[in-house]
Amino acid sequence: MEKKLRVKKKVWMGKKFGMEKKFGMEEKFGMEEKNRSMEKKLRKKKVRKETKSRKKKFWMEKKLRIKKKVWMGKKFGMEKKMKLRKQKKLRRMEKKLGKEKKLRMKNKLGKEKKLRMENKLGKEKKKLRMEK
Repeated sequence: MEKKLRVKKKVWMGKKFGMEKKFGMEEKFGMEEKNRSMEKKLRKKKVRKETKSRKKKFWMEKKLRIKKKVWMGKKFGMEKKMKLRKQKKLRRMEKKLGKEKKLRMKNKLGKEKKLRMENKLGKEKKKLRMEK
């Protein structure tokens, strides 16, 4: 049943479209076909142009965004980096100073120790001299 309907539909569609072409409507149909194909081509061309311009716009915006990011980086990020660099430098300096301070303290203690030892020796020498 369905198959018959399908066949009938095809025949009817043939009568509606294909048969017209066969029975003297060829010129008119041919012109319509040409017009349709031309319209199709024009539409495709227009779409291509639009997509091209859209893509171009997108890339331009992307470039701008990248430039903006770079500029923002220069404006903000780099300052941050510079701050961090300065902080690192300061920390390094503090460490150095701390080490130097420790060294100085060590040296100071060492010198004091030396002096004390010399004083002890000096006192002992004095005692020895006094005993003689």
